[in-house]
Amino acid sequence: MPKLQQLAAKLTQLGFYGLLIVMPLSGYLMQNAAGRPLELFGLSLPSLLNTDLALYGLLREIHGWAALLLVLLIVVHIIAALYHGLIKRDGVFSSMVKVSVTANRKP
Repeated sequence: MPKLQQLAAKLTQLGFYGLLIVMPLSGYLMQNAAGRPLELFGLSLPSLLNTDLALYGLLREIHGWAALLLVLLIVVHIIAALYHGLIKRDGVFSSMVKVSVTANRKP
């Protein structure tokens, strides 16, 4: 695979991991800043922030942009997989499928 595609793949992977941290954290803090109590599996989560509507607005923007970026990365990932599987036929797609099938196989 060309170096630019390798870099894009690595950045996409890092983007997924980063957004999987930013999304729930920004949502949690956003609800804290709004003064709303949060529960997870029936347990009350502590509030880390005081009520601050300006901070709530900022965290809501961050949460919204992170959601948009996550959807964009998913679409780009699907397009890249289809490109490798249907157009280039370079084995990248089939290697992903083999890893996925092997990981889900029971011993």
